[in-house]
Amino acid sequence: MLVLNSYNMSIYRFTDAYFKNKPIRRKINNQNSIRSLLDFPISHSQSIRLGTTIENVMRVYISETSDWKDIKPSNKAGVKERDHLFERSGVKIYAELKSNLDLDTEKKIATRDKAKNIAKEEQVRALILSLRHFSKDMISNSYVKFYNKHNVDVISFQEYFDVLDISCPFNNIDEYKKWLNYMAFKLVEEDSEMGDVDAANVLMSLKNSMNLNTNETDSEMVRG
Repeated sequence: MLVLNSYNMSIYRFTDAYFKNKPIRRKINNQNSIRSLLDFPISHSQSIRLGTTIENVMRVYISETSDWKDIKPSNKAGVKERDHLFERSGVKIYAELKSNLDLDTEKKIATRDKAKNIAKEEQVRALILSLRHFSKDMISNSYVKFYNKHNVDVISFQEYFDVLDISCPFNNIDEYKKWLNYMAFKLVEEDSEMGDVDAANVLMSLKNSMNLNTNETDSEMVRG
């Protein structure tokens, strides 16, 4: 039982005053996050890892199924990381991948400046790939205008493959969402195997709702 005395009562009053007077927290619009395309909730850390997983899987897929060569340099201290950097016949493509375009002003400016600076260094067009949006018509003009006026182009998942001049692996948003859900499922499964109780509960719930047999192969899950 918590026993309050005059000392900790004082700090509680300061705590109450802090929350009363602090600026109103900016509301997060999850509809602009890649999480809105998932059929089940994931944690913030899993969401970050999902973005990284998409970035890595796409990099391997593009370099292994086309004549684009992955030239992304190894990460070095003090050097901005390139999310995607490909080269083909002397032409380079650089893209910054984002899972959520609904950023606060500071992060939005930082994203813009990073894309501009890297594009200048690589002498290429500055691209921001919005992973939340499968096609061009789904991206809000307000996001596009902010970056466009600074010579940074915001493109959808589908448009990225048009820029690369290769076939998009998905025909529509439903197929894209199915892939995203599959990767998110694998991340939850990974956390469950590491002893994460919350992830284990989510995994059990998902398997029950999807009527999955734990002995099914991954390929069968994809076809399902």
